[in-house]
Amino acid sequence: MRLDLAFDVPVTGDSLAGTSRAGRLPASRVSGLRRTDRAESWGER
Repeated sequence: MRLDLAFDVPVTGDSLAGTSRAGRLPASRVSGLRRTDRAESWGER
């Protein structure tokens, strides 16, 4: 099943917060923070 998502999520500094919509479903809140430990979590490549 294909699902088209639409995001309205402004980024402020190292954080983001906003909403996402999936078709006719109600909007959902989304938020996140920039990770600074990327090299440690993915390993050195």
